[in-house]
Amino acid sequence: MDSSYRIDPVDRVVSVDAGWIAFAEANRAPGLPQRTIGRSIWMFVSNPIVRELYRSVFRRVRTSQQRVDVPFRCDSPEVRRFMTLAVCPADAQRGTLDCQVTLLREELQPAAARALYEAMGVGASEWHVVNALTVCSWCKRVEVDGWCEIDEALERRPTLLTKPVQPITHGVCESCERIVLVALH
Repeated sequence: MDSSYRIDPVDRVVSVDAGWIAFAEANRAPGLPQRTIGRSIWMFVSNPIVRELYRSVFRRVRTSQQRVDVPFRCDSPEVRRFMTLAVCPADAQRGTLDCQVTLLREELQPAAARALYEAMGVGASEWHVVNALTVCSWCKRVEVDGWCEIDEALERRPTLLTKPVQPITHGVCESCERIVLVALH
């Protein structure tokens, strides 16, 4: 499902399209458009490193007036989603940007990942907690003795599924940080 949203020169979300609304509704967040429009996009990006990478992308597009494409993942407890974010200049004089999200492919989460999400009993909106397991915002690998897929993390540290389950936060792994920085040049 493809979607898009527009941000103004100070990075407030000013509009979302029907695809964005449908994606929010399909992921159990039906009131999200009303809570998003008019608010700073930075209210929804808690990790400072991830925030700075997005700021760099936005700055690059505004300065160069050229589109920047960034691959990322947007997973749910059931599905891994491989996507691309295309940030495009919408109005050069005003500094608005169009952010177009394209779904490249989906695959079912491995059983280990589904079990971890189920054990946590939380949705994506509750992942920003102190002392949490760090998940890369782009590739969704987790940081457990290095960056790895969640099923491998559970092999490395089987206690991730014991109660209380460790909460999740978002960051960025070194390889994705390099990918984003290369996209900026």
